[in-house]
Amino acid sequence: MVNQRKYIKSLCSLITDPWFYEPIYGGMMWQFPRSKLKVKDYTNADFIIISHFHPDHFCPKSLSHFTPPGKHVLIPDLETMNDCQDYLLKNGFNCTRVKDKQTIDLGKEFSVSFYLNENKIDSSQVINCKSIQKSIYNMNDCFLRTNQLEEIKNRHEIQHSMIFFMGVGPFPGSFDLPVEEKHKIIKRKESSDYLRALQTLELLNTKTFTAYSNDMTWLRRPELVLINGSLKSKFYRFITAKSTKLEPIFLESGDTISIKTGISKIQSKLISTKEEILSEVSVLNKSKSISNQIETIEKKEDSFILNIDKLKEDMKSLLNLFNNDLQSINKQNIKQLYPDHLDQTIINQYYVIKFLLLPEEISFYFIYDHDNHLATLKEDFKKVVPDLILNLPSNLWSSVQNSFYSTEDLMNCRFLIQRDGPFTEIENSFWNAFCRLYTSTKKGINEMQSNSLINN
Repeated sequence: MVNQRKYIKSLCSLITDPWFYEPIYGGMMWQFPRSKLKVKDYTNADFIIISHFHPDHFCPKSLSHFTPPGKHVLIPDLETMNDCQDYLLKNGFNCTRVKDKQTIDLGKEFSVSFYLNENKIDSSQVINCKSIQKSIYNMNDCFLRTNQLEEIKNRHEIQHSMIFFMGVGPFPGSFDLPVEEKHKIIKRKESSDYLRALQTLELLNTKTFTAYSNDMTWLRRPELVLINGSLKSKFYRFITAKSTKLEPIFLESGDTISIKTGISKIQSKLISTKEEILSEVSVLNKSKSISNQIETIEKKEDSFILNIDKLKEDMKSLLNLFNNDLQSINKQNIKQLYPDHLDQTIINQYYVIKFLLLPEEISFYFIYDHDNHLATLKEDFKKVVPDLILNLPSNLWSSVQNSFYSTEDLMNCRFLIQRDGPFTEIENSFWNAFCRLYTSTKKGINEMQSNSLINN
């Protein structure tokens, strides 16, 4: 969001709080630390930027605080934003779709340029202060290609970058693995994700940076705090140890920085251990309003009836999406992982994913054949042990069928995955398809966000 009246000093403060309403994502995820800004600090903004349709970036409950007339919303020109646009127009907002590399004038002080990810879901923004021709790079959750980042560096003087430093996702939190192994995996993910963030910062030739995403935790599964995600303080230490040219600015909710003067006002304290988060979660879980909200959400999850006929159609649609994504992977590389023409064994001819709904034990098998590079769907397949088993509570699938959740919502550790072998491109294609199966953002969990953690 960009507020011309408050100039660029407060710009970072606005950017760093995409969830000012702080919804409890599916009754589980929670943004930490909590927002220190009041709703009115946001609602006097002249422009609203929505980077993509995920609920932590597009929250109808948050938008409900704005008076639509005169509020201009900018969204990336992507097919995945169609539902978002429909919602905005229906609720009286002015809405402009912005194409890749397109620059939109934001009045006297600012302009914004959009850069769209090739996955056709996310976007990054460069917000330029016209008077000094310096810019802020707002990464969001968007990973751009090297040539895109180089083009941004050539087109803009990036003074400050809001950098995404580590995702969460289902791995390893959702996997049936020993805790010790999960800690090892997180350590490897930290190293990989930190290096990717460092490379992004270096490609942009930025002067200062702030860790973009807040620490996330789970109110219903606090044990995930220790085995998912990372701390910003740890990321900052990593970058400063690797580079003497990059200066971290520890911005949190309510903190500000001026790219015109370089002056920052920071009152927040960095979180140094995950135990601090667990302590806060313990307090929150004792709150009557939070426990009531979680109870309301859980009752809603259990209120839907699984539609078996629709489930079969769901699986057919998932198969189509799976096969479409499989077309983009390198079949030759996959084949090299398996026996060559001199080996007559056929033990590895198939890669099998078992989709299992519990407690009913309803099964579907997605079977990828390495010979014809195609997946098929069966309700019974006992020739080989599945390479991956997805154990999913049936009440959550019925919640998806009724648009209470999207399938991507379930990726936040709402199921159990059993897999003995390594991660493969085939599995990656399956998850890409899974996330795209149900993407509705018009209704659902947003309607249930009747309570807020914000300090009003």
